[in-house]
Amino acid sequence: MDREAVAHFDSLLKEFPKSEHAARALYEWAWCAKRGKRDDEAAALYERLLKEHPRSDLAIKVEAELAELRFGKADYDDVIERLQ
Repeated sequence: MDREAVAHFDSLLKEFPKSEHAARALYEWAWCAKRGKRDDEAAALYERLLKEHPRSDLAIKVEAELAELRFGKADYDDVIERLQ
């Protein structure tokens, strides 16, 4: 299922990068990566979401998700910065 979802999100973002659903697609794609233990991919997608959609309603949640991923890698300075 995750492969199909990822293919869908990738296609949506390529065809409609400015869509009102683009931030949600990136978030869900990152969540699929995280669920699949692909933490580096998840982090890159979360970072992309913050860069491309800094005013998204998902931004605070994404910062928390990134902090959790960084905590798992013992990157405590980044965790503190994200949670301030």
